[in-house]
Amino acid sequence: MAPPDRDWKALGISACSHQSPADRYPHKGDVRAPGVAWYRNNLTALSQCRNLFFAAYYDQIYVYKPEFPSQKISGKAELIIDLPTTNPNRIGYIHPGKPHSVNQLVISDLGHEEVIAVTCDDGDVVAYTTRSIHDALERNTLNEPSLQPTRIRTILLRNVGESAWGIAIHKAARLIAVSSNKHNITVFAFALCRESSPDALHEVNEGDVLPEVDIGFELDEWVRPFKYSETLLRRSTRNFVIVLEGHAYNIPNIAFCNTDADPTGRYLVSTDIGGVTFVWDIWQRSVLADISAYERRGFNHAGWGVACLDPRSCRLSSSILETFGCRAVSYRYGTDDTLGTPGAVYDNTASRNAVPDSSMFHPTFQVTSNVPGPAGVAAVFAQSLESDDDNTDEDDESGEPEIMAPNTTTIQDESPVLAGMISTQPTPARVDEALFGLPGRKTSIPLNKNQISTLPFHVFQTGKSDIRLMSDIKHGPIIEHGTSCNTLVCQQVLHQKISSHLRHPAMERLNMVLQIPELGIMAVAYQAGRVALLTMTKREKNGQFGFRPEWLLPFRAQELARIRPMAALLGMAIGPVQGCGRLSGSAAGESRDPKVLVNGTRRFRLILTYYDHTILTYEIWRSIADSGSGIQDRILVL
Repeated sequence: MAPPDRDWKALGISACSHQSPADRYPHKGDVRAPGVAWYRNNLTALSQCRNLFFAAYYDQIYVYKPEFPSQKISGKAELIIDLPTTNPNRIGYIHPGKPHSVNQLVISDLGHEEVIAVTCDDGDVVAYTTRSIHDALERNTLNEPSLQPTRIRTILLRNVGESAWGIAIHKAARLIAVSSNKHNITVFAFALCRESSPDALHEVNEGDVLPEVDIGFELDEWVRPFKYSETLLRRSTRNFVIVLEGHAYNIPNIAFCNTDADPTGRYLVSTDIGGVTFVWDIWQRSVLADISAYERRGFNHAGWGVACLDPRSCRLSSSILETFGCRAVSYRYGTDDTLGTPGAVYDNTASRNAVPDSSMFHPTFQVTSNVPGPAGVAAVFAQSLESDDDNTDEDDESGEPEIMAPNTTTIQDESPVLAGMISTQPTPARVDEALFGLPGRKTSIPLNKNQISTLPFHVFQTGKSDIRLMSDIKHGPIIEHGTSCNTLVCQQVLHQKISSHLRHPAMERLNMVLQIPELGIMAVAYQAGRVALLTMTKREKNGQFGFRPEWLLPFRAQELARIRPMAALLGMAIGPVQGCGRLSGSAAGESRDPKVLVNGTRRFRLILTYYDHTILTYEIWRSIADSGSGIQDRILVL
């Protein structure tokens, strides 16, 4: 139950089911649990238009049909897909014995088709349409997937040179981008028209009608353009490959601006573990903006997850509390005392302490302190953060110089600080220099020299433990570092003190990010085992963008009941509940009215899959009263 200090309607959520490994794979059962590949990114996904759940186990994709309404998932897959390879003799980066293991799995629309795509440790990228998988599932009359692994026609099977990780798909422009450990990004641009089409002579502009047939799927040849003509690439009759180079570290995740603000697929955001985040103009092969977390701002932020956020998906808020989730917001950089100063950095770390049914201490951890009350709890927690950092140093076998957060001021609502809040001050930031590289480094990448302009999206980025939202991003040659933006930081939002023997230090990173634009929600997974649901906000008073934590999963009550396993997360998947498919008549992102865009009444399911095969499922929604719009039409999820 939400505390009375919350002056907004909380996001609706309910726990649907819990399945233990024994529930899915009984000791004397006929089905054995598949092996899992460790130290990867998100390995699960839900179709947005069909009742299909996908999980990657080594070099195979398992296909399931969740039950309704419990969303339980059987241990026996409906179908198993063997992933083809470009070369069976390639070597892997993480597991030499399993070089073709999947590093990441995503589902998104590509043209008129929903596509599932995976990146592999040997550098392969493989993509299918979910329609072809659904058709294969219907043909699987033997119903023995473990005995009959299935081969399905791919729409993309290429290799990017070294271990492939991040993957992003742009619907309108028919693009698939893949990052690799070569420290570059390969963009696969599918053909948009046939040789005989008169459209081949014209550039694609905003408002153009997309071809009804996905021409590029029919072509097997991929070529590098002899010249990088924007007009040629946008209306090509061939499948082209574009390579973006400039990062100096591994790039775990990338993202397109996949909205009607960018119909030609111009913008791509990438983040690397050296703390560098770029916004690219892929047609010019240049960096539009460098939005890295420089040391001068007090944060050294290794990148693990990234997403482009449509400003129209942010929910309007009326107060600091409703915008940031706490009454006191640390104001770190700027020239005046009002929120919204260009180039300012804010901190709403205190908001994590006000999330209901959550705790910064796992039940296995014994809290002991000589100081009574909340101050004692805060002291123990501060010590736990420091000890955790020390443990991480041992795990990484590297020194960790401490960089304290700068002096801060606070901006508060007129009302008192939240009752029971342990602290309104953020935890000092620390830096693992050996792992993340030096902050604020200069690059030799050509910056786009156009006039100063504002990007049509915000960038949501995650690191090992912190979250950054960069809004109102302005770029141009006369701005310091080429970029100016407002930055909101929430530090260690999912950190939890847990017994040392139950920790997964190598998995302590925020490397899974999913969004539900029509609900204004970002879901962030801490691979060590927890998930944060954040509402993206916009303050009506001054237009300041922010976010507030709504829920931290699993709930405290589930932890006390020992429902949360002592295992890391294999994957996080979100999709519409059966019977709540795509909105008919409109798609998310079409309306420019924020009240219409984010306030849908569809219900979504969230599935958390752990490495020990435990599955926790939830249902999330916003009430009709909270939506500000009528009930939307629904179509059936098959």
